[in-house]
Amino acid sequence: MSILLKTSFLCISTLALSGCLALTLAGGAVGMGDSFYKDHKINKLEKKIEALEKANEIKKPKPYVPSHVDMETWKKGLYNGEPKK
Repeated sequence: MSILLKTSFLCISTLALSGCLALTLAGGAVGMGDSFYKDHKINKLEKKIEALEKANEIKKPKPYVPSHVDMETWKKGLYNGEPKK
């Protein structure tokens, strides 16, 4: 949990126990505002992730081809001219 949220819970608890309703409501409003802000940021990140995933689906990945596929020494062997089995 964020420090701001922990602090607001502490303040709300203290104020609620001491009977100060106005400051308790203000602390609750701060907590709600923080929650809405975080929710907004998470939604924004989810939209970016979905856009990246969609762009990645459009591109078809190229298959991996090892670099030794077309090398003569790989096909024949290092010391003799016989093809590798």
